[in-house]
Amino acid sequence: MTVTPKVSVIIPTYNVKNYIAQCLKSVQEQTLRELEILIGDGGSEDGTLEFLQHAAKQDSRIVILSKKGSGYGQSVNECMDAAKGEYIGIVESDDFVDTSMLERLYAQACKHNADIVKSDYYCFFDDANGKQRTWKIKTALSGKDYHRVFTPSEETRTFRFGMNTWCGIYRRTFLNEHHIRHNQTPGGSYQDNGFWFQSFALAERVVFVPEAFYYYRQDNPNSSIHSPGKVFAICDEYAFIRQNMSSRSQWTPNVEKAYWLAMFGAYMFSLNRVGDEFKLPFLHRMRQDFLPLYTQGAYADMGFSGRERKLLTGICDSPEKWYQDNVQNRAGGVKKFIGKLVGLYWCVVEHGFGYTIGRVKAQFFDKIFRRREEHG
Repeated sequence: MTVTPKVSVIIPTYNVKNYIAQCLKSVQEQTLRELEILIGDGGSEDGTLEFLQHAAKQDSRIVILSKKGSGYGQSVNECMDAAKGEYIGIVESDDFVDTSMLERLYAQACKHNADIVKSDYYCFFDDANGKQRTWKIKTALSGKDYHRVFTPSEETRTFRFGMNTWCGIYRRTFLNEHHIRHNQTPGGSYQDNGFWFQSFALAERVVFVPEAFYYYRQDNPNSSIHSPGKVFAICDEYAFIRQNMSSRSQWTPNVEKAYWLAMFGAYMFSLNRVGDEFKLPFLHRMRQDFLPLYTQGAYADMGFSGRERKLLTGICDSPEKWYQDNVQNRAGGVKKFIGKLVGLYWCVVEHGFGYTIGRVKAQFFDKIFRRREEHG
């Protein structure tokens, strides 16, 4: 008799020979044994595929779907189409997970009859001595947001929670009924944004737990988080989200409000990450995309804070002046230091102390790794 897997784990891979063994082992050793492990390989040429093929001969739960040239979104989507588990989880091939993760999340999913269960996570990197450095990231805004069932579309503030797709599990029938899949643009940048927004906007029963099980690598130079040259990828992803969602009956005023809030957060994250030479072009694109709200004066209706409204107004009034005041004139010295302090203050006010500390650490190590790449 064929037993339905409790969880289908999807691992998208492409040329990750330095990381895939640790990742796959952490999934194979899960205490929840009723798994299927679907690996979507985009045509690896560095030995990754051969390693996976050998592993599949040793573990019948592993299924490899290999298609040369398939990007992140296509690889994950094809695995989702093939999945048979009650729930689906995604593990990035350069990350790894605690062996109890899926058992713990699946138990919560059953307990609450949840469409989605998500947890906190750890960021990590390996230092020069080979020692692993970790720090915890909270995904929810406050302690009150954990261990309760909520409907995100009825609580738009929850769209300010940490955006990721991989530290949780999703009911497979829920994803299929709503045709929730990843965008399939070339390159794979920011495609988790579209999946995250669709699933969050359409789910009726979501639960967050404060334990951290997922280890999110920060020192892979080939990761999309270290690709500042993909300047407008996030803009294309939010265009995809709007196109995908706006024709649905679930595109309610609350969901549209959540869309603008999430888009603002994603654009500001990208603006902070791209090189200075790309910031002004990005600001012009940001002005273009937020102009409908600006001309209608609808900032307040969308739930933006006073600080966010002021920031958006400045960018829409004149990207050049905003760039001069906030980038060029703060390029060094006291003004830059004061600007960072103000930014930290508002991050604490709007997102909490734990979230802010996590972001500071992530940005600090991100800069270190970029310098390593620049200097070989």
